[in-house]
Formats: sequence, C-alpha cells, structure tokens
Amino acid sequence: MVEKLKLGIMGGSTLSNDKNLIESIKNLTENINIEKYDIFYGCTEGIVGLLIEELINKKAYCFNINYRGFDRNALNCTEVIYNNYNQRQYNLLKKCDLFLILPGSLGTMAELYDILFDKNSNFGKSPDKIIIYNYQEFFKNTKLQLEVISKKELGTKINLTNVFFCNTLDEIKKKL
Repeated sequence: MVEKLKLGIMGGSTLSNDKNLIESIKNLTENINIEKYDIFYGCTEGIVGLLIEELINKKAYCFNINYRGFDRNALNCTEVIYNNYNQRQYNLLKKCDLFLILPGSLGTMAELYDILFDKNSNFGKSPDKIIIYNYQEFFKNTKLQLEVISKKELGTKINLTNVFFCNTLDEIKKKL
C-alpha cells in the first residue's frame, strides 16, 4: 500500500458572504483525490470548515491540529489540541508534504509566510508544493510583494519554485 501524502489546508476561519466563493469551496472537494491525500488542517470553521465537512462526507481522512483557544466544532475526525498557538502552528507546518492555501485573514497570511519561510530556509522540512487559491486575485498583492522582495534582494533570494498561484479550480486540480 502506498503511503498517502499529507495535504495541509489553510484559509479563512469565517464563512464569507461571497456566494461564488462558497460554491467554489464546495466544488474544490471534487479536485482533491482522497485516495492520494490525508487532510491536515487547523480550523473547523469558515471556509476551511466548509471544505473539511465536504471532504469528511466523501470519507476523506481528516486530521485537525488545533489550539485550545480556538472555538471548535465537533467534526468527525481525529483531533490533537495544543496549549498554545505556536505549538499548533509548528506541528501543522511540520506534518504536511504540501499545502493548499485558501483566502483568509491575518492567521492565514501568517501561516502562508511561515510556510514560505520554511521553504526558503534550511531549518527543516520543506513542502513539496504550495498551492494558493488566488480567488478573484485575493493573493495578487502577496505575489507582487514576494516578487519585489526577491528583486530588491532584501535578504535571501526567495525560492518560488513549486509555489503556484492558481486562479481557477482547474488549475488547482492540475497541481494536486
């Protein structure tokens, strides 16, 4: 039996009022091969929670790496709860082989930059791929910022190999 890859999913902890985004997140489950991936995530609410519920309904193996301070819904999956946010963050980042980043707020952006930092340092395991759902150009400025930092050489040159800004679900499917 081939060991499944560990797909980390990160994104907003609130449910957007954008009906197209909600429908897009529901449709995203059709692009995630549950025979190929075990799903790791850190939030049971918002667009991540919606995606996880859909994946659980498809019988995906989902593993919640959570922080005691977060509100938690009882989703039908394995859960590990850490006492502080930094432990939770560290363990979520270190367990995954690749990441799917959905639109979100400050926590999502912090997670994305932590992943990119790990990818660009020699401090530990580097993810194979980082797939960013650039829904309606949500991450446009993030991409631009990374390009500017790299061009200005304000530090170590940023390695964006296997970092994909995907505008459509079809693009995500091809990268997964």
